[in-house]
Amino acid sequence: MVARTDAALEPLDLKSQQIGVILFLAFERAPTPLELSREMSYDSRSHDAYARPAGEKGLSQPHAQRGRPARRIVELRLTERGRDTAARLPAIGTTVLNAQLVALRAPDWIC
Repeated sequence: MVARTDAALEPLDLKSQQIGVILFLAFERAPTPLELSREMSYDSRSHDAYARPAGEKGLSQPHAQRGRPARRIVELRLTERGRDTAARLPAIGTTVLNAQLVALRAPDWIC
């Protein structure tokens, strides 16, 4: 399944591990690196492996906001390219899942 997903994402220059980051940012569910790590259940030190590639590919960018006095909060926001990519992900996911289900319908597994 991961291999099929990676192959389907190749034109977007993404890997399956990056889908969650893009979608969480698209729905503004986890706009900071700390919230992303919590929502996706990865160690905050792993942020570089998951979220940084989206920035390097021009899909997201940091946006500094002032929170409480003397506290700086950095949010990640999708770029226009990132929003376009996020909009394409549901159709790609549907295609990959349908291809996986076709394999399950094969008469080979029926006893």
